[in-house]
Amino acid sequence: MDGGLGNSQLMNSATVNITIMDVNNKPPVLGDLPTIRVLENTAVGTQIFQVYAADLDESPIIRYRINRGNCVARNEEGTFIKLSDFDFVSAFDLDPIEGTLKVIS
Repeated sequence: MDGGLGNSQLMNSATVNITIMDVNNKPPVLGDLPTIRVLENTAVGTQIFQVYAADLDESPIIRYRINRGNCVARNEEGTFIKLSDFDFVSAFDLDPIEGTLKVIS
């Protein structure tokens, strides 16, 4: 409306179509996530795990990433290693599409 009075008010209408391609109403289900043990002499480029998730939504797109805030590591004695003491996360690469976890350093 333009603020006019009576019949002098202007008005217009439009039809807007909104298509929602995918609403994530079915959360992805992760496969088993075991504790992974990596020996210090494991060759760079070695695949050490394959992450798998299933999403029952129509046309799902799943992407994987390492969440640095939730990563933990232990040494041979079982003592926790702080990420601030040793950046163990940077030793691995997780392919965002395939879910392959490899040693990179």
